[in-house]
Amino acid sequence: MVSRRSLLRGVLSERRVEFAPPWAVETARFESLCTQCADCIDICPQHILKRGEKGFPVVDFAESGCTFCAKCASACHSGSLSIIDFIGAEPWPVKARVTEFCVNYRGVVCQMCAGACPDNAIRFVVQADADGRGVPLAQIDNDECSGCGFCLSACPKNAIDVKPV
Repeated sequence: MVSRRSLLRGVLSERRVEFAPPWAVETARFESLCTQCADCIDICPQHILKRGEKGFPVVDFAESGCTFCAKCASACHSGSLSIIDFIGAEPWPVKARVTEFCVNYRGVVCQMCAGACPDNAIRFVVQADADGRGVPLAQIDNDECSGCGFCLSACPKNAIDVKPV
């Protein structure tokens, strides 16, 4: 289903892949442990957790990004979200990537994603287009990207995906 925000942005199809909240254990284990109680959904201050197609909590960056406050994991009593399993590791293996829908590829200069990135992981590199003009194209540094999704929610054309790596 296409969100209202997407329709207002002129995007008629969603390209999002559903994935579990931060600190989710391996997928099969997550689905066997999660009771679908919605405690993590209810407590998320950013309101990015929604009930997915299978009823499990999934991340939806349409309105905001993740601050990694860990309230979702603290509210989880089933063990499907476990900070302990991620000690010394990132809370989830996802990164942002710029897609071909970025308006900069069409000569329109936009840097909304970079302004929204708390990790300063997005830089613009000027490259020549077919006419030889310099066009600033977004590049995401995967070493700096936390996969928080703030760039995705800021993008006026849904031209950024956050996907598992």
